[in-house]
Amino acid sequence: MDEKIRKQAASCMPPLLEAIQDADHSNKDEIKKKIAQLFLTNLWRAVESSISSLDYSIHMIHTTRKVIDVCGTFMTQDEIKKLSARILKAISESELRKSENDDITNNECDEEEEEKLELDNANAAEDKLQHALAELIGSLFKTYKELTLPLVSTLESDLLMNHSAFLVVE
Repeated sequence: MDEKIRKQAASCMPPLLEAIQDADHSNKDEIKKKIAQLFLTNLWRAVESSISSLDYSIHMIHTTRKVIDVCGTFMTQDEIKKLSARILKAISESELRKSENDDITNNECDEEEEEKLELDNANAAEDKLQHALAELIGSLFKTYKELTLPLVSTLESDLLMNHSAFLVVE
């Protein structure tokens, strides 16, 4: 299946969960929870796939946020911890790719303008990915308040202190 089809299929997930939410079924909350958990597992499998484009990963992250927004509290503390670890890993990997692109740009004076533009575009895509991850973190904070305290602590101690790029205000 190509990415376009997968993106379209992922876009159907939040409306499907809304339909379940609106249904008149005695077990709708349990059904919604199980489906949402299955969706999140598969969405993050796609995000973490080495063959996924950044645009595809961004779409899957946006869909993850929408699933959380639609379903509300359906994850356990352990599931929040695992998702938080995946988010932090994605941010760190993105920062590493940006740093590598910057190193190439700064160390190679003879680069062609086309290659510099390509690296700038790659960094802009990384910025979009990080923005999508930040929106996802916001949804987690809004929905799971107390359960996200370990994520807040990690963001404060590890990520923000070690990645000065997050402290720059433009």
